[in-house]
Amino acid sequence: MKELPHRWLTFVLLANDGIQSLYFSGLVAGTLITAAILIYVLHRRLATTPGSRLLLGTLVFLVAVEFLLLPINYGILISTQKLPRVAEVSGDDKAGAGQSDWLVWESKDALTYLVHDSNDARMLVTIPGKDRKVRIVAYDRIFRMLFGANHTVPQTGKP
Repeated sequence: MKELPHRWLTFVLLANDGIQSLYFSGLVAGTLITAAILIYVLHRRLATTPGSRLLLGTLVFLVAVEFLLLPINYGILISTQKLPRVAEVSGDDKAGAGQSDWLVWESKDALTYLVHDSNDARMLVTIPGKDRKVRIVAYDRIFRMLFGANHTVPQTGKP
């Protein structure tokens, strides 16, 4: 996929930190408002008919799902934005011309890289990583690196 699928997703993933903070704050506020409505209904004991009990059960389910999805939204949309760009691995595996490598995951047994070449090909590569040293040269906002050329990045009034 060379482009992000939806305009709102593009806006959130390629936006600056302020817009992303507002987006996540809006998610938290919406979840808290839904939870406040649930607490109000439970406190007033408004669910007396079978239909209203069904709606109350739906509201409980909605609040639970919203709270469970908050960490997922934060983890995918906010916290995983920056990946370390790797110049070389153990001094012998250098990135090819026009190729960029980012370290995605490091465990005691393997290293997983995202490789992006000059032909815009992208792949995940896992290399046995026992006692390998990795030289990190920068931390890049990965969504901007992969999708920024295809979209305009939302800007604020700051230069």
